[in-house]
Amino acid sequence: MKLRWAPLLLLLAVSCRKPIRVDTSASKLIPRDVAMDKLKAAMATSDAAAYTTPKRSLEKDAIKEWHVDDLGFEARAEGQPPIRVEFKDVTETRLERVALYYQIRIFTAAQTNSKKDFAHFNWAAEEPARRALELIDALWRKD
Repeated sequence: MKLRWAPLLLLLAVSCRKPIRVDTSASKLIPRDVAMDKLKAAMATSDAAAYTTPKRSLEKDAIKEWHVDDLGFEARAEGQPPIRVEFKDVTETRLERVALYYQIRIFTAAQTNSKKDFAHFNWAAEEPARRALELIDALWRKD
């Protein structure tokens, strides 16, 4: 009888979001052109990109190119509109452990529900996700 609950308990244990604190205060010292180049390389290691509104996602093998410019960054896929984040719209970023991957969540004013992110990006490993978060923060922060 107890074993019937084991899969449910396992699912509950791994499905919770666990915030990971990342100090990105030094990101303002990264030169903009360096941050843009490194962000493109960092995003290329992500496993997925997704919008929450409208709900749409791209898996790693569907993403043909990552584009980073002065205004934002995007995942491009053949035959589908890109998943784009404009730096001017970003209000907050977070790194969280979600089930079996690490997720950068990007919040903007475009998302009417303040508890939901506008877009998120997933990695299997923590270190590349941390580095990508630091680079994103270097490009969107205005201070």
